[in-house]
Amino acid sequence: MKIIRIDQNNFTLLYSVAADVFDEEIDVDFLSRYVREENHIMLVALHENTIIAQVLSIIHKHPDKPTELYVDDLGVAPEFQREGIATLMMKQLFALRKEGVVKKYGLQQNLIMSKQRVFTGR
Repeated sequence: MKIIRIDQNNFTLLYSVAADVFDEEIDVDFLSRYVREENHIMLVALHENTIIAQVLSIIHKHPDKPTELYVDDLGVAPEFQREGIATLMMKQLFALRKEGVVKKYGLQQNLIMSKQRVFTGR
C-alpha cells in the first residue's frame, strides 16, 4: 500500500476505487476541476492498483490570519479500516505545517463526529 497525492498527472488512478471510499461515484468533470485547483489536496491510499482510502482537504488563505488546512472528507474501504491508513494520510497532511505551507488545521464538524473512531479509537 502506498499513499499518493492526486494531481493532473495521475487522477486517472481514481477510475479504480473500492466501494465506500467516496460518498458518491466519481464524476469525471468534477474530478477534472478538482485537480486543477492548486489549493485542493487529495491523498489516496493505493492497494493493488485500487484506491482503498482518500482524504480531501483545502488550503485556505485568509486576509486576517495564517493559512490553514481544512480537512473536508475522509473515507476508507470497510475491509481496510482499523489498519492505520487514515492516520498515515492525516500525518502526511499535517507534515505540510512542517514544510511551512500551512500554519493551522481545521476539520469539518460532521467529519469529526462521523469519523470519531478513526481519530480516537472508539
